[in-house]
Amino acid sequence: MIYRKKPAMVTAARWNGTVTRDLDAVLSGHQIEIAEDGSLAVPTLHGDVSAEMGDWVIRGEAGDVWPCKDHIFHATYESVA
Repeated sequence: MIYRKKPAMVTAARWNGTVTRDLDAVLSGHQIEIAEDGSLAVPTLHGDVSAEMGDWVIRGEAGDVWPCKDHIFHATYESVA
């Protein structure tokens, strides 16, 4: 069988080493922790996952948060605003 991903609206911000207003909005309600190597600890449903410099941090419609590599983000999502 063949499946297509359902359209979903997400909020996203790219991790560039500093906490921007957009990133703060995506991680709203979560503590922001930056590791010594500059990666960001993203509090996912399965525990903390590192976002490396240039990765995107995404918040889904249900409020879940996860990191995403840049090339995967651009292949999966397009800007609507």
